[in-house]
Amino acid sequence: MKLLRNVTHAAVVLACCGLLMPQGAIAGPPAAAKSHRDITLSATGMMSGNVVNSQGQPLDGAIVSVQRGGQELAKTVSDAQGNFRVAGMKSGVYEVAVGQQVVPVRCWTAEIAPPASQTQATFVVGPTVRGQEYVDGGYCPPDYCPPGGMMGLDLITLWTVGASTGALVLTAINQADLNKIQKKIDQCCSP
Repeated sequence: MKLLRNVTHAAVVLACCGLLMPQGAIAGPPAAAKSHRDITLSATGMMSGNVVNSQGQPLDGAIVSVQRGGQELAKTVSDAQGNFRVAGMKSGVYEVAVGQQVVPVRCWTAEIAPPASQTQATFVVGPTVRGQEYVDGGYCPPDYCPPGGMMGLDLITLWTVGASTGALVLTAINQADLNKIQKKIDQCCSP
């Protein structure tokens, strides 16, 4: 009985510690999923974009290579503002290589492009923080830039951590009280 109670309490403590740990510390390696970027071609079949470094500064002279199935179809170099253009493109899936990075892209004509398709692609060359993109002069997670928070945590996470910590403290206090009551019962009813 006592062993089962101790095992249960150990499981509760470990679960609370798991809630308090940062997600990155317990997460496995990221899945190798390819997310395509949708790019709308110009009416003449031109793909345009720009190349920046990890600080958001344009890169002059960056080599941009468009490939399909490992075959290079076109190659160009970015100008002083980091802009590049590739002519003669058709709708389809391509790989755009900039430096050591290869990014899958889907090119669309203006008539069939999905609403989320962009007319200009931005490629970041250099070290970037995993899961973050350069957006409007700063880094933030894709699809969401948090307004702030304590230690980079949002309100829901802070509430969960606070509630878990409070529950852990109350569990410890209640366990101590239960142990005292059990001890008194054992002393009272012992022969």
